[in-house]
Amino acid sequence: MKTLLALIVLLLLALAAGPRTHSRFGRLSQSFFFLGGEFLLIGWALRSLGILGEGSWDALRPLLTLGLSWIGLLLGLQFEFRHLRKIPLSFHAVGLFQGILVLVAMSLAFYPILIRLFGDGMETQAASLLLGAAAATSSQDILALAIHRRRKHPHAPVHLYRYAAALDSVIPVMVLVLLFGVNHGRSIFSEGSPSWIEALGWTGYATGLGLVLGLLFVFLLFRLRERSHHLLITVGFLVFSGGLAMALNFPPLYVSFISGIVLVNITGHHNRTWEIAVASERPFYFILLVLVGAGWHMGSIWGLILAPLFFLGRIFAKSFALRLSGRIFFGKQLLDWRSGLALSGQGATAVALVASVQLVERGTLADSSLTMILVAVLLSGLFAPALTSEGLSRGVRR
Repeated sequence: MKTLLALIVLLLLALAAGPRTHSRFGRLSQSFFFLGGEFLLIGWALRSLGILGEGSWDALRPLLTLGLSWIGLLLGLQFEFRHLRKIPLSFHAVGLFQGILVLVAMSLAFYPILIRLFGDGMETQAASLLLGAAAATSSQDILALAIHRRRKHPHAPVHLYRYAAALDSVIPVMVLVLLFGVNHGRSIFSEGSPSWIEALGWTGYATGLGLVLGLLFVFLLFRLRERSHHLLITVGFLVFSGGLAMALNFPPLYVSFISGIVLVNITGHHNRTWEIAVASERPFYFILLVLVGAGWHMGSIWGLILAPLFFLGRIFAKSFALRLSGRIFFGKQLLDWRSGLALSGQGATAVALVASVQLVERGTLADSSLTMILVAVLLSGLFAPALTSEGLSRGVRR
């Protein structure tokens, strides 16, 4: 009965609360509610009230898997090779280099801290990589919101920021599938010596699964006779692909990401799947946020204490990484160091990373690491829009 009640609450929140809530508040709160920050807190409150307890949360895991598959598909649909070839090579280099630099810098910065607090071992290495991957992500929603608000300032290298934010989603997805592969079929935070060669092998299998499922999706769409059935086929495919990925101990986020790349490169960007995925994004994302909030366990108090440090450290790392990338790949055309603030937001990809770990992992270190990420996402919803606008106003130094 509680599971049914929780499901009804989820549907009402996704369909009714999202479009209306943010219009009642000031500009700072509008940004927070526009990005769904309140749904994380609602999910946490529902668990505290017993409406979304452990039993109900476990029963609703397929919805969490569906949300992850939906986000993965959306991420994959952004990478159409025909369009990517039109983007300057320097944009590819800057976008990828700054993301990798943030991943390495934040992982190395928090690794000794985690060792001191939780001890050394494979689980500590996995946690530091997870934090680095979450730090590498950038919110495309926050960036789009800031660009809309500052549309009278066309001098900023907006296309670079947009492409860098899109590329930032690739890094955490790759780290996630590697972490799943290191201890395939076991806990991500297991003790023991990691086998990265074995992880690469399992990553290859997950990629192959995504390719096969992507081709299956294309075949189903080519056989489609009624346009009204497109949404049904899309949802059915994502349920099937996400469930199969979980049954084989692969992250649904990654498998659907590969399927999305296959789909967009065969059918093109102007297909109905893209329209459906974008139009239905917010209800699915809000449901994902509520479930992530309901599955949020604080772990150690250190997770809350270190969260602001993680948030500020990530902003500094993004600013430094984009400045350094511009110096290396743009030559004399240098990006101002504050330009990196344009990528200060965190959003759906970071939440999807947390949800992927929640499906398979529980423990003090895991919960503390996820707490740091989720609190940083909440802080990002409050402060990143203003920081992003500041970054957009910097433009390019000559």
